Amino acid sequence: MIKLNLISVKQHNALRLKAIYYYIENFLGLFVIAVILISITLIPINHSLTSLHKRVNNEEKQNSLKNKNITDEIDDFNDKVIILDDIQSSTYNWPLLISNLAGLVSDQIFLMEFNAKLSDHQFILKGHAQTREAYLIFKDNLIKSDSFHQLEFSLSDILKKKDIDFAIKGSFK
Repeated sequence: MIKLNLISVKQHNALRLKAIYYYIENFLGLFVIAVILISITLIPINHSLTSLHKRVNNEEKQNSLKNKNITDEIDDFNDKVIILDDIQSSTYNWPLLISNLAGLVSDQIFLMEFNAKLSDHQFILKGHAQTREAYLIFKDNLIKSDSFHQLEFSLSDILKKKDIDFAIKGSFK
């Protein structure tokens, strides 16, 4: 077999180099197309992840706000339990006093407020009576009671016939 070299060695090397450049150029073109396709695929995924991240952050903020509200309610409840425990553990029998007071009240008397101080055994009782007769019966019951003494009644409350808003001051035993 006879091999003829019709082109020079320089031209042969130049053609070989051109072929290598051609393959590199095609490879780079395919690489750019692949990168573009991957980018097109990743953009919607990025948007989905961003919206998911925002939603998770919003839910986290809402949950932390709910937890804070629940914690505040629990703290408030605990404070009330401590106050109730202090009242019940004091040396005075408050449930008995309230029970005695409740036994003196008729259906036409509504007690709205009972403020008492253990230090000097003073109290203020505020309420509403529908009629004067019911108020006078309640007044007599308080006077006859062993639990209350030194009672002060307002004369203007006694003079009203109906819808009497009263305030009674006194001492408890």
